[in-house]
Amino acid sequence: MYVPWFRDGRVTFEDFGRILEPAYLDVSRKSDKPRTVDFVVPYAYARTFDTGDPIDASHYGEMEGLMADEMRRQLADNVVGLAWDKADYARAGDTRYAGLSVDRISVTGFTSPEATGPGSLEAGSTDPENVELGEIRAGDAGRRLKEVLTRLGVDSVDGIEDISGDEVQFSAEEFSELETIAESLGMNQGTTEDKIYQLLSAYNADRVTDPEVVTRLDQLVASKRFVEVTVTFKEKKKSTTLLPLPLLALLVLALRPLTRRRDAQPQPPIEPAPVGRPRIVDTLPPLDQTDNGLAYARNVEVDINGNFYFYQGIVDRYIENGTVDVNELTHDILEQWNEHDNVRRQNMGQSSIDHRTNPRQVLYAQFHAQALVRLMVEARQRGPHTPVSTVWQDRTVRQGIAQDIIDTLARLQREAAAN
Repeated sequence: MYVPWFRDGRVTFEDFGRILEPAYLDVSRKSDKPRTVDFVVPYAYARTFDTGDPIDASHYGEMEGLMADEMRRQLADNVVGLAWDKADYARAGDTRYAGLSVDRISVTGFTSPEATGPGSLEAGSTDPENVELGEIRAGDAGRRLKEVLTRLGVDSVDGIEDISGDEVQFSAEEFSELETIAESLGMNQGTTEDKIYQLLSAYNADRVTDPEVVTRLDQLVASKRFVEVTVTFKEKKKSTTLLPLPLLALLVLALRPLTRRRDAQPQPPIEPAPVGRPRIVDTLPPLDQTDNGLAYARNVEVDINGNFYFYQGIVDRYIENGTVDVNELTHDILEQWNEHDNVRRQNMGQSSIDHRTNPRQVLYAQFHAQALVRLMVEARQRGPHTPVSTVWQDRTVRQGIAQDIIDTLARLQREAAAN
């Protein structure tokens, strides 16, 4: 199966193999089985998609609009049984979906097997953090899908949800090839797992520069990051057609700025913060009691884990100093996000954005700052030259960071309610 992939300003179609099958939708004309829609979404990890927050409102709207077009085509043939003619769609409108009710939505998020250390790559070893990351991806995809179905006019989208995560292991052949690639790039130290983990860390941080190697790693690694969705309706099937999986929804997700793997190259020192920068709380988004502190905490953990070298670079420039002000660190994180994301956006032919004007991004930056400060404090307490990577691998530290975020959100919610 070939899927769209955006690289170096061009859309290419790469063979992602059987990991993205089925490549066809099987729909029965005369059957007592419920109507179903299923599809697979290739998925490149990024903070904004996991949190459900758009980098830019126009791109987010475009993505969901094209996803809705894709759902219309599948529902038209698979559920409603109308023709594919676009003029027919325009005349009929979304009212043709009235009366449909969702019985069950099943979403599984899949991840590649690398986690916090070489041991996570051992055959048969499923890392709990990767399963959790898969669940986060699945939950976000489920929310996006329900919004699309609601806009299509489906009467009820409150069916039972099965949200799960899983990890896709490397085959023995893939493992051998990854070791060969690592050694070709001079990564010769340690065990096979050590070499491959070093390679994947460099790949995730965009430090692999050979285009052919990057393309092959996209096929071997990124192809294992996807979301599998099945929607079952209470109504029965009415038609039978073998349809090739349409690529439009996949294309927009590939084009969306999801590939924000942080640059791990050495960065120049951060200049002293300007005096009098505004308190970050003054630009926070509206908060209510429905905001889930645990979800925020998980998303921050997933982002730092997936982009650790990027954040380690920020920590390294602060850790030797004295007390770090969370407000100033939040401003610096936003500036670093702007710098790195806009370079990528420009390479993709997109206009620059400013995260500092997006209140939701500001809130996440504040939570990231809290997490990094906690890491620095823990590293200092453990003695000179304690690597922050060692501290980060301590699950009790990550649990403490999560609780800090939950407590901060609860405080902000109380303050919002009081005002």
